[in-house]
Amino acid sequence: MSSLTPTLETIPLALMTLYYADRTEQVDAWCTTLLEAARERNIPTWDALLSSLRAANLVRLGRLLEAEKDSELALSRMSSQGWGLSIGMPLASSVFALTAMGRYDEARARLSRPVPEAVFETLFGQHYLYARGCFHLATGRLQAALGDFLACGKALNSWGVGDTTLIPWRTAVAEARLRLGEQDQAVTYLWEELARHKGCPRVHGNALRLLASTMEPRRRLRALQEAVDELQDSGDNLLLAHALGDLGRVYHLLGQSNRARVIVRRAYRMAKKCHAEPLAQNLLPDAERAADGRSCTAGHEASEQAHDVLSEAELRVAALAAEGHTNREIARRLFITVSTVEQHMTRILRKLNLSRRDELPQGLNSMGGSAARAVSGARG
Repeated sequence: MSSLTPTLETIPLALMTLYYADRTEQVDAWCTTLLEAARERNIPTWDALLSSLRAANLVRLGRLLEAEKDSELALSRMSSQGWGLSIGMPLASSVFALTAMGRYDEARARLSRPVPEAVFETLFGQHYLYARGCFHLATGRLQAALGDFLACGKALNSWGVGDTTLIPWRTAVAEARLRLGEQDQAVTYLWEELARHKGCPRVHGNALRLLASTMEPRRRLRALQEAVDELQDSGDNLLLAHALGDLGRVYHLLGQSNRARVIVRRAYRMAKKCHAEPLAQNLLPDAERAADGRSCTAGHEASEQAHDVLSEAELRVAALAAEGHTNREIARRLFITVSTVEQHMTRILRKLNLSRRDELPQGLNSMGGSAARAVSGARG
């Protein structure tokens, strides 16, 4: 064990660096591998620390149920005294995931757990403040949410941390101010966020999504299309579901109801996959469910057309793209390069006379000649 200690001591710093650089796939892979080793060697401290980091990373991927389970595991593996000031991290992930899933009583119970006051003088404490602010925002306590987000930003600024890919507090402040009717102040924060984070699709795309809500419909449409493109590349399915929902609504506002329904249904499925029940219910109320049922025949016809004109390889790519997977995810699932996926997507859209991937027909996985079986075969 002693020969492993120097290596183990460097692991948290290395993984946190990857996490803050938004290298989510690498963090997930490393945490999974290292957790297996920690459990084989029965090292509960490392089990706790790695589970905590994986939970935070899963939140960024929109895998809320898994994030909550890992947070629970992390908190159970080590006492509050053992966690010390770093307890802010697993608590933050747990509160955020529970809130996004609509499990507000459980999130409130997590927040009732005492934390040392000194936590708020650490980066872990700012994650906690951000998650608590998200809980307040979701439960209608807008001023409390704004206070938490501003306190988080004040702390980070005082430490000279201008990079809010760590914690996107400016976007959160803007969302709270929009809900409070303070649009001008919200827009100021959003423009600053956009200027700072052009190279971070997750933060930039979400800030653009919120800014779009302040625009007239035509400009809003263009901004949301760009936001969706960015968020698809970010890997954050929860934020992507939000953006797709907004995009569907603006299409409906512009009179393009059929396209709106396709996009909103995709957003709904993605929200359900994330276990984000409040978002799912907001996306698909009873009236939309009825409209969804009426569109099934048209959707089936579009799926049959896709089966007629696409090759088996193209069908495999199209099936996954229609489910909302990014090019990178499709490449990994089908064991092909991202470049090959891009080439397939170009041909797919041309053959189906579509301009965007979010217009792909649903139901490809259940067609005759099943793309689902083709995907399964590719994996095998």
